[in-house]
Amino acid sequence: MVVNAALVLKSVEQNHGYSPTLLLAAGLQIWYALDSLWFEDSFLASFGIMYEGTGHMLALGYHMYPFIPTFITRSVLVYRFVVPTCYLIRIFISHILLSS
Repeated sequence: MVVNAALVLKSVEQNHGYSPTLLLAAGLQIWYALDSLWFEDSFLASFGIMYEGTGHMLALGYHMYPFIPTFITRSVLVYRFVVPTCYLIRIFISHILLSS
């Protein structure tokens, strides 16, 4: 969450404004992180804990997870990827409908 917020602030500093595409990408990833924190109690019944214990994949996932979601936000920032506003609204509405 902190890395995504830092990337949005970097975009504001570089461009003297914000990119709606970057805000949506960072916002949805922050929402995903908060959702996983809210439903953390279901993690104890997941495959990784029930069957794998403290195996290789679990350890690797814990070390890589904080950085993997930020790749999308960073690529939007670096390559200045722009999605038309009508598509951004459709993506946001579909995310809201599918997450409820």
